[in-house]
Amino acid sequence: MRVEGQRATERATIAEQGLEVVKARQAETEAGLWTSLADTKAALQESLVALESKQSALELARKALESERKAWSEADQEVLTLRGQVMGMEEANARLAGQKGEVARQNLEMVKATFSRNAEELAKSREERHALEGELD
Repeated sequence: MRVEGQRATERATIAEQGLEVVKARQAETEAGLWTSLADTKAALQESLVALESKQSALELARKALESERKAWSEADQEVLTLRGQVMGMEEANARLAGQKGEVARQNLEMVKATFSRNAEELAKSREERHALEGELD
């Protein structure tokens, strides 16, 4: 029995030594996992900071686009207003041109009438002058 006791003691010692090796490897693995976890956490934190920075940049770009759209809309509205004003001025110019043409036509008619009267008066005056000259002779 002694031999069996000795073998049992040796097996127990070997088992204890194996257990110590496993515990050491487990401690190393656990330390490696904690290090990996810390590295992963740091990498995730850096990624979060980068994403927040990109999000801020995108928000600024969105606001800039919104502002640009508003400016374009205001410019389009101003162009439409100016086109309306130009069309109104063109219509007014056409009416004035028509009125000027009408005024010019009326003035021409008055000049013709005045010219006709003056021509008639001149013809009468010549006749009277000839008649007076004939009386004087």
